[in-house]
Amino acid sequence: MQESNKSSIIGHLAKSISSACDNKIVFSDPVEKDGIVVIPVAKMSFGFGGGKGTEEDKKGYGGGAGVIAKPIGYIEIKDGETRFVKIPNPLSSPSFILMSSIAGYFLLKGISKIFRR
Repeated sequence: MQESNKSSIIGHLAKSISSACDNKIVFSDPVEKDGIVVIPVAKMSFGFGGGKGTEEDKKGYGGGAGVIAKPIGYIEIKDGETRFVKIPNPLSSPSFILMSSIAGYFLLKGISKIFRR
């Protein structure tokens, strides 16, 4: 692949990511009610990749990018004071992990009964 094609692909991917990664995704518009201002906050992850392949007289290349925005909390402004409030992840709670383990145990026990027959 020529150097100009590589730089144009990388430039295209960078432009796509930058247009998708607006600051409104990470910090949303503030919401105000009863003297309290709330600014939602998100965590962003992004990645990109590309590849090239040849087979006899066929050649091809391509690339792609992805962006994930996940809410993690909010900034609260009240009476001139600010604080960050984290939104807990329900999948990491001990009760969810315990219930998932119990469900997995019974599922595996039922599958093993099926295979014993």
